[in-house]
Amino acid sequence: MWRDVGRVVLAAACGLTACGFTACASPSPHTSKPVHAAAPSAAEERARLVVVIVIDQMPSWAFEKYLPHLPEDGAIRRGVATGAYFPKVEYGYATTLTGPGHAAIATGAPPAISGALSNSVMTDQGRRPAVADGKHIVFGNETSTASPVLLRVDTIGDAWRKQTNNAAKIVALSMKDRAAILSGGRRANLALWFDKKARRFTTSSYYADSSPAWLDAWQEAHPIKDYLGPWLPAQPELYQRVNGPDDQPGELDWMGFGKTFPHHPLKAKSPYKMFCVTPRSTELLFDLAKTTVEQLELGADGVPDLLTVSVSSTDYAGHSYGPGSWEYFDNLIGADRALTSFLAWLEARQPIAVLLTSDHGVAPLPERNPKGGRVLAGDVRGVAEAAVTSILGEGVSAIASLGRPFVRLTNAAKKGPHRKAVVAAIKKALEATPAIHAVYDIEALMASKPSGDPIEPFVRASVARPAPGDLYVVMAEGWVIDEGRPRGGGTAHGSPWPYDRTVPVVVWGSGVRSVHESRAVEQVRVGPTIAALLGSEVPPHVKVAPLDVMQTAP
Repeated sequence: MWRDVGRVVLAAACGLTACGFTACASPSPHTSKPVHAAAPSAAEERARLVVVIVIDQMPSWAFEKYLPHLPEDGAIRRGVATGAYFPKVEYGYATTLTGPGHAAIATGAPPAISGALSNSVMTDQGRRPAVADGKHIVFGNETSTASPVLLRVDTIGDAWRKQTNNAAKIVALSMKDRAAILSGGRRANLALWFDKKARRFTTSSYYADSSPAWLDAWQEAHPIKDYLGPWLPAQPELYQRVNGPDDQPGELDWMGFGKTFPHHPLKAKSPYKMFCVTPRSTELLFDLAKTTVEQLELGADGVPDLLTVSVSSTDYAGHSYGPGSWEYFDNLIGADRALTSFLAWLEARQPIAVLLTSDHGVAPLPERNPKGGRVLAGDVRGVAEAAVTSILGEGVSAIASLGRPFVRLTNAAKKGPHRKAVVAAIKKALEATPAIHAVYDIEALMASKPSGDPIEPFVRASVARPAPGDLYVVMAEGWVIDEGRPRGGGTAHGSPWPYDRTVPVVVWGSGVRSVHESRAVEQVRVGPTIAALLGSEVPPHVKVAPLDVMQTAP
């Protein structure tokens, strides 16, 4: 049976006095006073459910391009029109990937503090998912494990659960395991994600003793095979007008899914993986979110709950077709449609507050970027290996594994007297190529003082001991590395450049004021903003003020 579903509703137990409806935090570096969330307007009831929506791979530049073309009565444009809109929210680190991004939203901390250093971990046995802990089995795919064990600090939800004596409920859903798990934190009641091997939504034994019976019943009523029909564009005339032709140079035919509409999941090599690329996956995700709200009774009492829903289809489509494609635009349209329906259903049940953002941006397709280019991971490895032949000798490898942006050296390369010369040779060779901006020796970086290099602070905020690799590679601006996909197509993220680091934030609903802030703001303020919406204290590692979104008392 599922764990931890009881609630304590007494105000004394929940801490709903004193700091209960204010975010009592450490002093911000931007102010000499302690940070507090403003009290709600007397005319506004405090939200009983705070909903965080993460649109995976939604850079500010793409959001601003598509925003005028979204339905005026849809959730996203309504949020921008009536709530608080911050078009330029900047991540302060270089590893702009899904895992680090969701952890940053949930914890208010960069990877060096959160512990979410990448999407995967490189070992002598190969690469494994960062959320795989080797202990907590994934139901329906018992060869896999998953939990938030890598997190080193509390999320906002963790802190709120502690403050309310576990009365508050924290739940996270996504098509991706890392997105759901890292959003939920270490004390989440439940995290649900879609497992492509199991071909179903699932969770792990970290959260429950078995798959919840209600989840199994919901899935029987919503068989995935019913969602594998042809994918047709919702508004082809609009997509043609905004983005040009459907087939653009650099778009990728991944697993036989095709470069142009219509796309047929059942004709692809992996139909259930391709399902995740389509808007139907987002539709199903929000349908599951409704059932989850009902089954866990989220927002049903006076203790605000936290629900995070992470939309993944935009990321899958963006990687293959680019953020300027019909496929990406159609997924954003679909996400707005599904979100609009979901929020209307929620608002009919209770007062809610919504925070919408993204975990990272993305580079345009290199073929559509005059400064861009692409390189194969194998070519990067080849350049590095050739540079150290004279040091290590013929046939002795220096690279154990390469997983963007980290390079792990072999024992032969990093043990003994050769390491310094090996690192210097690899750095010189890679930085001489047009694809690589800089290579950092991680151990030397963490042991040294800041040098004045403008990119270095972003890399420092991305690494911690034990380091996930020996070298940190920063791609040249506009360049992407073809890693894990066919040659010559698609795009990527994971760099310190503005197109990857800058995302929008929109906040609206109960207790939220209307404001548009054109100046760039720090992404670390998003976590404290979630705390302010909940009325929660922030974890000790959070030292910055929330975004100024709360209505003030009359």
